[in-house]
Amino acid sequence: MKKLRSQSGMTLTEMLCALVVLMLISSLLAVGVRFAVQTYRTSMADSQAQMLCSTVTTAIADKLRYCSGVTSKDGKVFIKDIGSVESNEQGSFFQVDEDTGQIVMQSGSEKKQLLGAKSYPRGLKIRELSVEFSNTDRRFAVSFDVTDTAGTVLASSCFDVRCINDVTNSGTPGGGSGTDVPATGR
Repeated sequence: MKKLRSQSGMTLTEMLCALVVLMLISSLLAVGVRFAVQTYRTSMADSQAQMLCSTVTTAIADKLRYCSGVTSKDGKVFIKDIGSVESNEQGSFFQVDEDTGQIVMQSGSEKKQLLGAKSYPRGLKIRELSVEFSNTDRRFAVSFDVTDTAGTVLASSCFDVRCINDVTNSGTPGGGSGTDVPATGR
């Protein structure tokens, strides 16, 4: 018996303790990695939403800045590179496609996208788009939200665009009653 006890090595109890410690460390590491991946995905979704918000803001501002011929009678606006765009029943020049969440403009019988489909990453959609024109100060007031597939608002934008081209009401440059042309699209 003395020979067996004098040999160096690990006992069964030491081996089990080492396995328990190893399992605890690996479970903590797995939870930490899962949390890190979740944080990364959330951060990327927020970043992409902010990027989409900035892109849409720039695209809408560029289109509205150079538009001309806004009239309160027929609800049409001429947009550079697009042509004459008609408003819908609510007076919106820009509409949001309910299926894709992308912004489209009605030009005659055809719908034209403001941005390409690749501009909307990972199922991000535009919601609550509102565009209003004020004849008194010749400004468009624009607001919209960027949402994910669950409908959570990740980013929003609210800005004014001053129309620098000739804007008319009742056919006279800068004239008219000073009433707003509603252009809200939901």
